[in-house]
Amino acid sequence: MDDRYDDYANHQRAVQQQREWDDRIALDRRLAVRRGIAEKELQDFYGPGKSKLENEIHELNRNLAAKGVLGAWYRLRHGKRARQTLSKCEKSLENLIARMNERQSVIEQREQTAREQLNIKLASRRERLDVHLKMRDKFPKVKTAFESGQVIDKLERVGASDRSPTRSR
Repeated sequence: MDDRYDDYANHQRAVQQQREWDDRIALDRRLAVRRGIAEKELQDFYGPGKSKLENEIHELNRNLAAKGVLGAWYRLRHGKRARQTLSKCEKSLENLIARMNERQSVIEQREQTAREQLNIKLASRRERLDVHLKMRDKFPKVKTAFESGQVIDKLERVGASDRSPTRSR
């Protein structure tokens, strides 16, 4: 008689595990969509400024490193101002990257919080299932109804299997 209850308990645990996997997959999908949207917003907001600064830095470095007469003329004529502009552009780019990283860390923190909340929810469900499965000893009526086969008979009458690991939604 314990075998039937053990089968029932194992089935309930399998159903619980499948629900957990479904919830985790659904959360990962939602977070991936949110992450994609947030990254697009970051790129739209910071991308043009970042690429402009990178191009300007590249151009200034190229001009300052130019060889020959043209390079010497540029360094003599524009060298001091070009180095100051280069320094300012590099600082601006560092600040822009720092702001992007801050926003990215906020996104990652929100994802971590969502995962932690899901873990708490799933732990609560597991605890409730364990309590439900342990109640068999406290309530002989439940024990008798299950062990007498009434539960299995009802499942078979409606065409459901007590060994099916999936649930209908």
